[in-house]
Amino acid sequence: MRDALAPLGPEYGEELARLLDPANGRLDIVPGINRKSGGFSKGFIGFDSVFYSVGFAGSYNDVRGLTHESTHAINRQLMNRNHVLPAYASGPNYLFESFAIFNELLLPDYLGSHETDPIRKQFYLEQFLDGKGMIMFVAAPEAALEQAIYDGVAQGGIKGADEIDALTKGIYSRFSIWPDKHDELKNEWMRLSLMYEDPFYYINYVYGGLLALKFYELYTRDPKQFIPRYIALMSNGFDAPPGALLKRFLDIDLNDPRFVSDTCRILEGKLQQLEAIYSPR
Repeated sequence: MRDALAPLGPEYGEELARLLDPANGRLDIVPGINRKSGGFSKGFIGFDSVFYSVGFAGSYNDVRGLTHESTHAINRQLMNRNHVLPAYASGPNYLFESFAIFNELLLPDYLGSHETDPIRKQFYLEQFLDGKGMIMFVAAPEAALEQAIYDGVAQGGIKGADEIDALTKGIYSRFSIWPDKHDELKNEWMRLSLMYEDPFYYINYVYGGLLALKFYELYTRDPKQFIPRYIALMSNGFDAPPGALLKRFLDIDLNDPRFVSDTCRILEGKLQQLEAIYSPR
């Protein structure tokens, strides 16, 4: 993980090393009974951030989760180092998620570039897409469904599970071929944990995923120019609206019509690589 994120520079690397050092007591990752599920980081300006997970067994997904959540922790540490006022330490969650998703993309990118075994190399390319590269296509129907449920209840059109089943199938069918083939997928609304635990959070993964791909495009095009500006953005805090911050630090215009199409080209390139592997000539 430290090698994969080394391109982010020494300041980021130092904070990551401190977080991962057992001597600092900032990781709670040993599995056991009665552990809270999932993984997350906690922190506040003036205090060292910490990371918790239900357990760490060393799988790729465990490392991916640690990469994601450690970014949230280090984001707070960078703001600490920059003496950001507590009032400016919180902002739109999609911007926090964009940092974590971008760093999550760097992990399979690094592992795939340093792998010689073709099967493992294919696995890391798949993980670039499955891990978070395609997250907006997963989160978009979830976000759309959640909004539609609230709207439907307010308008009196949803009174029970049957109406939510129909709504789920209708929305998910716009994003996938499977709901029309497998009627049981109309029950997907029952497993959307964030809809109950953290209402309206799914939309953050849509915008966060798009921004992360834009970061990846800028990073691959000119890492020497991108990295210092990216770390400066992470360190700055939220003393301006997110659109202004993205424009100031990375010259990203959220209202540019090319924003979505440019980021989708990253996915198209990765998919073409994968198709070539799946269907060799």
